Order: sequence, then structure tokens, then C-alpha cells
Amino acid sequence: MNRSAKLHAALAVCVFLFIGLGLALARPGLPDYPPYLSFSPDRDGTKAMRLLLEREGGASVKEWRLAPERLPEGEGQLYVAIEPYGATMESSDALKAWASQGNDVIVFGTMPYPIEDWEIEYAEEPEEGAGVVTAALPDGGVGTYEATVEIDARLTAIDSDRESEIVQRDAAGALAVRQAVGDGSVTVAVTGDWWMNDQVLEGERFELLWLLLGGDALAGRTVFIDEYHHGYATSPGLARVYPPWLIAGLAQAALGLVAWLWWRGKRFGPAYTPRAFLVRRGDETLLAVAGWYRRGRLTFEALDAAVERLRLALQTRGGAPPSAGAGQLASAVERALEGRRPAPAGLRDVLQRWEALRAAKKAGGRIDYRDKEWIADANILDETMKTLEEER
Repeated sequence: MNRSAKLHAALAVCVFLFIGLGLALARPGLPDYPPYLSFSPDRDGTKAMRLLLEREGGASVKEWRLAPERLPEGEGQLYVAIEPYGATMESSDALKAWASQGNDVIVFGTMPYPIEDWEIEYAEEPEEGAGVVTAALPDGGVGTYEATVEIDARLTAIDSDRESEIVQRDAAGALAVRQAVGDGSVTVAVTGDWWMNDQVLEGERFELLWLLLGGDALAGRTVFIDEYHHGYATSPGLARVYPPWLIAGLAQAALGLVAWLWWRGKRFGPAYTPRAFLVRRGDETLLAVAGWYRRGRLTFEALDAAVERLRLALQTRGGAPPSAGAGQLASAVERALEGRRPAPAGLRDVLQRWEALRAAKKAGGRIDYRDKEWIADANILDETMKTLEEER
């Protein structure tokens, strides 16, 4: 074997080793979900039953990740909780209040407090009748099904006048009990493990769960599967926290605030800084400075600069103080001409307009001074400056 073949063989061995080590060390593992999650494909998840309800039952199945107090109002809806860890009496009261509106609640677990006058009792499985479950049928009859019950917990009634219906039982006792609450019902079943992906198809467990959930009556119903008590809680949206009238009022107030800011002239575009007419760069012409003012729509600033130029010209002759107003400036121009020539027509109007705009700007008000007005005023001020220069 020549040297080139050895190099190729060594390179191939390195590549295979790199790929093998990469697959062995960096292979992503499957997420380990907690049990009884409706979106978990694990053996102890309940995704298979959820898909069957959606595809075969025709129900609209949704995960519910808010507290039971926030269940939507209405009737004809179904709420299913499978082993709700950490459920409280407040949750139980909220579920019963929701069921009384004409909805159904089914809780699978060994915590029977959503129904009253029943408790959990642990009994040994009898030798005879084991694996046979009798269930109430929708037509009022009773059916017999083969299904192994691995849990020892059973529901036992406490002496009470409240009417309850045992909907499923085996030889050891009651497996599921239903109570009417207002216009709806609350059902408690101890067979939550039947929902698991690896157990739902054993024997006739699916048929028994199907009967508990309503059977063919599931078509078109909205089914909420509880994930809130499995630790997958989400905060409610704005529409669930505040009443609609308050949200509408806040939205209108926000629109009003935006309109007010716009009316007040808050700037959302670029800001232009006025450029001085008298101090320029060596390569910047007067037309360039004028173009800057025009692009920035700084008409009042240009007027103010022109009046300032007139003020400086009058100060050199001692005719106007540095803080002279419109009337003093107009009078100073007339004294400078000494009656030999009349002041340009409209000079006093221009100066009074300048003074009013300056006071409005200082007070923070809105200034409306258009280009056409500025051109007319600029011509009068320019004529005044030329007249003063000629009378020197």
C-alpha cells in the first residue's frame, strides 16, 4: 500500500470516528413530560385520547391553562381534569358554579370534592367479578364491559338526601359518580390511569371513557382539558382581566392622546437647526443657507434673522436699542431717513407680525407662517435695508 492510500484510509477512519462520536454524544434526547398531559406522546401522556376526541368524536378540544374561575361563560361545554394536582376547594367551587350554567365537569382522580356527600375508600379487589365494569348507557340501560381496574380507590356515599348517580362500578365499588348541579352536572371518576397512551386501548377502557364523556353527544361540543393543575398555567390576556367597557375607554383615551400630541405639533421627523446668515463656512454661499432654511420650513427663523440684521444696521446709527420692539424699529427707520425718503410701505405691518410671531413662539404656541408671506415680508425688509444703505 502506497503512502497516498494510507492517507486516504486514515482520513476515512477519522471521519467515521468523528461521526460516530458525534451521534453518540450529541444525540438529542426526547423530552420527559410529566404524566397525564394532553400534548404528551409519552407512555403516561394522554395525547392519544385527545386525538380520538378530535378526529372521531367531532369535538373541539382545547387546552385550558387558566384558573377554573376564568372558564368562558355559556352552556353546553365540557371541562375535563385528569389527576388535577394541587386542586383546591376554591377551584371546586368555581367548577360547580360553572357547571350550574348548563355545562358538564368531569374530574378523573382520587379527590372527590367537586361532588358532595362522597368520599374515597380503599378496598381490596374481590376474587369474583374482577375485570368486569357495569356502566350506565345514554338510553337509560346498563352495559357490561371488560376492563381491569388497577387502583384500589372506590367512591363511597355518605348518608345524605342529595341525589347522585353511580354511572360506572365494578365488584369492588363505585368507579364514577355523577351529580346534577343547576342546569349542568359534575362527575368524579377514579380511573384517571385509563387515559394514559399505553393503557387506553386495553380491554374496553376506551368505550367506558367514551360513555363518561358523553359518547355520540360529543360532536360539536367544546371540550376544555385542564393543564392548569399540571403546572402549565399562563397569565390571562388583557381582555380577560379588564371588562370590555374599560378596555374600550382606554383605547379611546390613547387615540385622543395621540391626536392631542399631533395637534400640539410634536415632532416625529428630523429636526433642523437654524443656520446663521452672517456666519458661514468659506465654501457655503448665501443661497445654500437659504436652501437649508427652506428645506426645514424655518420661515419664522429666517424672518427673525432678517429683522435682527435690520436691528444691527440701526444700532450702528444709534437709532434703536438692542431690545427694541416693532414700533421702536419702525420709528428708528423713519428717523434714519430724516424725512428725505418715506419708509417702505408695509414695514410696520411686517415688524408687528414679527413681534406677534415671536411672542407666540416664546409662549410655546403653534406658528403658522407660510412661504408666500415670508417672501413678501423679505422683499419689504430687503428694500428697507437698501434704502438705509443708500442714505448713508
